[in-house]
Amino acid sequence: MDDRADLQRRLERLEARLRDNETRLRNVLEVAKVGGWELDLIRDVAVWSSETREILGVGAEAPANPETVVARCVDDTDRAIVRDGLADIRAGGSRYALTYRVFAPDGSIRVVHSRAEVRRDDQGRATRLVGIVQDVTEQEQLRAQLVQSQRLETVGRLAAGLAHDLNNMLTIIQGSCDFLERAVGREAGPDLATIRSACERSAALTRGLLAFTRQQVLQPESLDVNEVIGSVRKMLARLVGPAVVLDLRTPRRLGHVTADREQLIQVLVNLAANARDAMGEGGRLTIETAVKRLPEDLGPGGGQHVLVTVSDTGTGMSPEVLARIFDPFFTTKGQAGTGLGLSTSFGVISQSGGHLRARSSPGLGSTFEVWLPITPRAADHGPLRPLPRREPTMARHTVLLVEDEPGISMLSSRVLERAGFAVHQATTGRRALDLARLEAFDLVVTDLRLPDLDGHVVGSEVRSLQPDVAVLYVSGFAGAHLSEVSGARDAFLAKPYTPDQLLAAIQQLLAQPIS
Repeated sequence: MDDRADLQRRLERLEARLRDNETRLRNVLEVAKVGGWELDLIRDVAVWSSETREILGVGAEAPANPETVVARCVDDTDRAIVRDGLADIRAGGSRYALTYRVFAPDGSIRVVHSRAEVRRDDQGRATRLVGIVQDVTEQEQLRAQLVQSQRLETVGRLAAGLAHDLNNMLTIIQGSCDFLERAVGREAGPDLATIRSACERSAALTRGLLAFTRQQVLQPESLDVNEVIGSVRKMLARLVGPAVVLDLRTPRRLGHVTADREQLIQVLVNLAANARDAMGEGGRLTIETAVKRLPEDLGPGGGQHVLVTVSDTGTGMSPEVLARIFDPFFTTKGQAGTGLGLSTSFGVISQSGGHLRARSSPGLGSTFEVWLPITPRAADHGPLRPLPRREPTMARHTVLLVEDEPGISMLSSRVLERAGFAVHQATTGRRALDLARLEAFDLVVTDLRLPDLDGHVVGSEVRSLQPDVAVLYVSGFAGAHLSEVSGARDAFLAKPYTPDQLLAAIQQLLAQPIS
């Protein structure tokens, strides 16, 4: 009897241990979002674990067979993938690994990865297919975000380089127009006006490229987003037209954000214009604001953000279009679109420390989310505002002009000398420093991108030799460098600029008191 009782106790302990192991295994599978399954290849009968049914979105009452997976679960575009994989196994294959999309019970689309291997009997006949299925939606989303980020970074580097070179050329063209107008008189006026107009349109394109690469010159200030939206309500209503219902849902109290007011308005205009175009026969455009914590998938650290949600009831976008909407020059509007609206918006929001993302499905409209971090209302980031035009001074000053682009160097030198300045030129940063050790200057005009030294290095080194010198930084793009342009005797002028704008910037800078 004692032996039987001891055996019974040992058996109970083993059963308890087995139950514990099964519980641990289920917990691991739930966390990993993995389910197991087995298919009898002879009878075509399958056994699914509860985890597999949950991942595939199939209830316990549904029959467990391959056709159920294909017909009830798999997205239309991926059904051939599953059928072909099973056909290969039946034709003699030994294993497969498939990735396909399934419909979740809540209507969303999930991405799953399935792996399986064939089991054979003593005669080598395939009898069973044993496999697992895993929900890899989050991994696929992260991979897609990484691929998009890498693509945008590559395009951004190319765009920044193009913008820099184009702005240099546009500066030369605009300046040359001024000299030509004085030389040939009114006869060439219409032609020169055409050239100037083309320059302005080209400059707008380069600003779009710079915004996309987060190197645009912004004028950040503390903003109440609801006030900004309210100020453009009538303009947005006119933009979308009478066939579209404009629904603004803006609670009274939101935190303040730090952004460029005009650029934020332009983002709203871009999103509203795209929504209008997607609702050709009318619909509803909803702009809603709220305070929410930044989702982890958008960035570490979270933090309270103002969320501006712009939703439409339009035609929506396919996954292929959605993946490219922030690429510069990508457009679905043919000749009617430049492809810079959304890429510009993406860059403006990113440069403001926020995030812009989109969700859309064909026939279900589109939703854009603008996330901007909340900042203290009293914060003053000292925006770099456009320099007002003034009549240039004719006082005699000595200027060190540091510019490696020959056309701009020649043009700027002519403009400055005609205004009464004594000009010394340098095409490299080191040459500029050599001149500063030999000659006293009232002003340094230096490009931020030089072949040897950063323009800020040139400015600070000259100031270490001559503390009272004023420094005007110019560039085709500025980026993070603008944070260093902060002193009362420092200023920044974006290319392309006209001769009058260059002289006005210099006059304002030289008028600042010497501390």
